[in-house]
Amino acid sequence: TTAHAEMYFIFAVLTATVLLISHDGASRLHLGLLGFAAWIAVQSRYQALGFGLALALTFIVLIASGRVPRRAIFSFAFGSVCAWLLAAPFYAMNWVAFKNPFWPLLTSVFNDLDIYAHRMAYDETLYLTRWHGAGQVWRLFISVDVFPIPLLAAVLVTAAFFSRSALTRTAALLTGAFLLLWAIAQPSLQSRHSLVLLPVALLGLAPVLESLLRFEWLARALRVALLTIVLLSCAFAGFYAADSAKFLASGELRRFHRATWFYDVYDALNRATPPDAKFLV
Repeated sequence: TTAHAEMYFIFAVLTATVLLISHDGASRLHLGLLGFAAWIAVQSRYQALGFGLALALTFIVLIASGRVPRRAIFSFAFGSVCAWLLAAPFYAMNWVAFKNPFWPLLTSVFNDLDIYAHRMAYDETLYLTRWHGAGQVWRLFISVDVFPIPLLAAVLVTAAFFSRSALTRTAALLTGAFLLLWAIAQPSLQSRHSLVLLPVALLGLAPVLESLLRFEWLARALRVALLTIVLLSCAFAGFYAADSAKFLASGELRRFHRATWFYDVYDALNRATPPDAKFLV
């Protein structure tokens, strides 16, 4: 489910970013779709709230700088409202079930912590919203499952200070706003949430790469670096999927289960209980 939720979020971010950087002379429909794409991923995960806020802040900056007409805010707001109407049932069901539209977040604000489910949610979110030191930032940059996306995001923000490209500066503003909101709301900086910055970083760095590729020696070095990253990524993906591949080839379900999380716990429970036992939790 995490993989599906991440891909949905990434696709929404890609769509919103493309609409944002192509705003010049845009129609009301275009701007309405931008507002819709900015917020529709809140159906998927709470981190999308950070992206929606970051894009809205970026859009306001563009209006304030005169790059977007002031009347555009109405089309953007209309698209945003449409997205929130589609997302509302998920938050309404959280309210009905837990009296908290953002459960398991903000449990200390909305919920009675004497209830077991709320206490567990509170303990988990307490970890996510705690700053774990400068080492947390370093781990984000070297995390193998998302490398080099956080690095690309940092390069994009840095490049914006030297680039004349409006595309690069807009993408960097969006990235910087998201990173700032992320650091404030979830200082633990779980690496997988940086995945959504991939389309923003690639689009924003495109003009920078285009200018660098005029130097033949640098173009050659970049090709080698890209090929190396692709090969390493394929090798890592193959290693990560090895257990699934063995299962597909052999069909041995027990052997496959041994590679899953908490196998020892489940195995002990199965051996200690009757075959038809049902568990409350």
